[in-house]
Amino acid sequence: MNTNNRWLAEDVGLPDNVVLWTLYHPQRHDINHAREKCNAWAQAKKIILLDQEGWFDGPEFEHDSRIMLYDSVVVDHPQIQSWMYWFREVAHVDRFTKLSSECESWHNKNCNYLFDSLLGTMWPNKSFVQQKIDQSAFKDCFLQGTKQPHYLQIDNDWVGGGGYSTATGRLDYRPGQQTDIAVFVPSKIYNNSWYSIVAEAHRPRIYFTEKTAKPMIAKRLFVLFGHQHTLKALKELGFKTFDSVIDESYDNIVHDATRWQAAWNQLEQLMQKDPRMIYEQIQTVIDHNYQHITQTNWYDLLVKSIRHELTRD
Repeated sequence: MNTNNRWLAEDVGLPDNVVLWTLYHPQRHDINHAREKCNAWAQAKKIILLDQEGWFDGPEFEHDSRIMLYDSVVVDHPQIQSWMYWFREVAHVDRFTKLSSECESWHNKNCNYLFDSLLGTMWPNKSFVQQKIDQSAFKDCFLQGTKQPHYLQIDNDWVGGGGYSTATGRLDYRPGQQTDIAVFVPSKIYNNSWYSIVAEAHRPRIYFTEKTAKPMIAKRLFVLFGHQHTLKALKELGFKTFDSVIDESYDNIVHDATRWQAAWNQLEQLMQKDPRMIYEQIQTVIDHNYQHITQTNWYDLLVKSIRHELTRD
């Protein structure tokens, strides 16, 4: 056995002397677990690993030159390639749910809130945002989700704009197929707010998930609280950001808290402006991002990249 993902292995045309192993299938495992389960590991000429959570580490990865890892990260490392799993998942699921089509155009919106703040599990950047909201004189401008740590404990009604309590973390997006509830575009929440706060899960590297993908597929402006150069990385992936209407130089600041404060300052600037005027100025940006995330075949890019890796000596 040299793979646990025969669907991808067939698309790639996996040679017998190469291991292809998905670390998140059916649940996430580390490299040591993959090695134990894969009886072809020791003899393999190359080892292709897929992950989605940005947690790669460990001496075995660093010292085994056969390994090439694909993950939802942007990082300068010779053994790591970007695989935008979450971008693909949001776009794929939305083709069936069509929730993004329920998001109202800015021309027709009448919102009670300026920003949605769906933070989820608390990481340092999310705690920073929550503290700023709690201390803000404009607290009522934020449509907030859960403030408490959780793991896949989100109310099913969240998709329709309801509250957060405890329920299953997965839902059918078509008969017989499920995905993480966080992948669904929260159309009613978006229809009741103008802009999004994006605070990605905290990793020791630039990491993209559904949190970034959903505002783009819903044609929304977002302010990002993440690692230094996250917006730069997003542009390198072919997207556009909002430097025509807000100061995105915060993306270049090294110190986390200083960078997040600079991003927060942009939220306060947006509070002083007419949202319709803002959206009129960024129409081409949001249209571009929607087209790019929905029309890019992220899976095909993965297959082509793996095939290219297999041709290298």
